[in-house]
Amino acid sequence: LLRLPEGNAVALVLNLKETVDYDSELAGFAERMIGVYSQYFKYSLTAGIGSVYKDFTQLGLSLKEAEKAARYRYYRGYGQAIAYKDIPSSWDVPFPYPAQHEQRLLHALKQGNQAEAAQAISEIADEMRRLSVDPNAAREVWKRLGGEIARSLGDMNQMWVQHERKALENFYDEAGELLTETERRLTNICANLCEVVEGSKESKNTALLDQLMQLVHQRYTDNSISLEIIADEVGVSPSYATRFFKDHTGFSLIQYIDKLRMDKAKELLRTTDLKISEIIERSGYVDEANFRRKFRNQEGISPIKYRSISRME
Repeated sequence: LLRLPEGNAVALVLNLKETVDYDSELAGFAERMIGVYSQYFKYSLTAGIGSVYKDFTQLGLSLKEAEKAARYRYYRGYGQAIAYKDIPSSWDVPFPYPAQHEQRLLHALKQGNQAEAAQAISEIADEMRRLSVDPNAAREVWKRLGGEIARSLGDMNQMWVQHERKALENFYDEAGELLTETERRLTNICANLCEVVEGSKESKNTALLDQLMQLVHQRYTDNSISLEIIADEVGVSPSYATRFFKDHTGFSLIQYIDKLRMDKAKELLRTTDLKISEIIERSGYVDEANFRRKFRNQEGISPIKYRSISRME
């Protein structure tokens, strides 16, 4: 029995009879040891099994193989007996950094898209499984990816962002033993970040809608107001401004302005004796013929008739 430098690992050297089936004998012994540790010591033991050699000088090689097999728990999980001969030959093939998946993930985080972020992480992990990437190389990929995510957060200082930035700094060390655990932790971190981004977007959306509403209600009687002027004052493009406004109110900006003007005109018709030309001016319209046509289309009667009926009620 040899204690290995890692501290939490030991090596067991066996002298087997030449007549036994080496593979089944070693696998059976390893599984019994795993069961004993689980039952009596409540430990999850992983057994790496090296090749059997007749030459004692090759003992070191067998130990290296066993250690390498034990590291394959990164894919299989704890509590397994893993033989070196069962490790895929692709283990030593270099794994290129998944730059495209990184960009996809960072874009998903900026958009607050949890599903897309989770999919990007899942595809990286699946590719590692498919190629059986050396766990040390895989951990370096996750470490770099976590660093890129942390850098992408920029100057965001919200409490939750700070919390997840700290989690990004820790997740590699805390969940580096198993791929499934690493994948789960990073997915959860990114899900939390997406929630922060979504909340921030909602907050910005509310602020923008409030700005637009305030501006429109203050300026709708100004017949020089235009979509371009409104968009410029709130710092967005005209097309975005009207699309955003319609998404939140059901009206385009011009439709809403026209609604406010018509409501104002009807109010003045009901409550004042102002001439139609004065009402048109005070409600923000310019052309009397256009106003009369719009009024009749909406109310089914002329402005004068509307005034007369409203005063009879």
